Amino acid sequence: MSLEQDLQAAIAAQNALTQEVAGKVALINASVAEARRAILENVKTVYVSPLGVDTASGDAGAPVKTIVEACKRAPLAGLLSIILDNSGTTGASTIFKVDSSINLSFRNIIISALNPTGTKPTIRMMPYVDSESTKIYRYWVNIGGSNLTFENTIFETASAPVGNMLPLDTGGTLIGSGRGGCFVNFAPGSELHLGDFSLFRPGGGVEFPTIGFRQASIKQIGASNPRIIWDTQAVRLQGSVVTLQGGLTWATDPAAPTDLIGGVRWKNGVPTNVLTNLF
Repeated sequence: MSLEQDLQAAIAAQNALTQEVAGKVALINASVAEARRAILENVKTVYVSPLGVDTASGDAGAPVKTIVEACKRAPLAGLLSIILDNSGTTGASTIFKVDSSINLSFRNIIISALNPTGTKPTIRMMPYVDSESTKIYRYWVNIGGSNLTFENTIFETASAPVGNMLPLDTGGTLIGSGRGGCFVNFAPGSELHLGDFSLFRPGGGVEFPTIGFRQASIKQIGASNPRIIWDTQAVRLQGSVVTLQGGLTWATDPAAPTDLIGGVRWKNGVPTNVLTNLF
């Protein structure tokens, strides 16, 4: 075979290879586009309003009434976006009470305000008395294996009823029960108000849960010195700048989150031992 024939054969082989690569790239692009469509189609948005009805569709024009009902509509895979209607508030925060425990294991949930520049709506976890009237408990949310984000909202852990004389149950409001890590993110503009019950309990079998604070505000509203973390299991606390009651701050490098042992409380912006008051 002559040099010219060898060159022609090489060019033909290169063209064939180029066409094969282009075909594979097209297949990859099509697969990526299909995956994106599948993700977008599995985003469920549910609107919640005090004037809503839990049997409604959950669309913007037909909101449900409770967060509990909105959570029941979380897709098995994908994202649940819960939008709280605060459009009519100009002063006091609209209260959305959670008076039932919720299982949100292995879900992706974002809870945000309809009007991000309006008065922040409050998600208030409610307490209850056990059947024998011997102790005050709190309703909880199981987020094992889940990602839960709060945006421009106030999340409030339960407080004991005024004048209560019964002892409080211990434990967290958000529970990471079951296998798989979980992540709780308080995005910029969100607030955490600690009532008489702690925020988070890792639960059994959870693989290194993470709580993230992104310039979120934290303050105590209860009287029983609740903890951010309840339990002795290791939890990763991750944040940029957190504003504590009284203008105190706690800061870590977001790229290198601090690993702390559960039960640690914060005072003056730094972790302290469990014998110290929270604020």
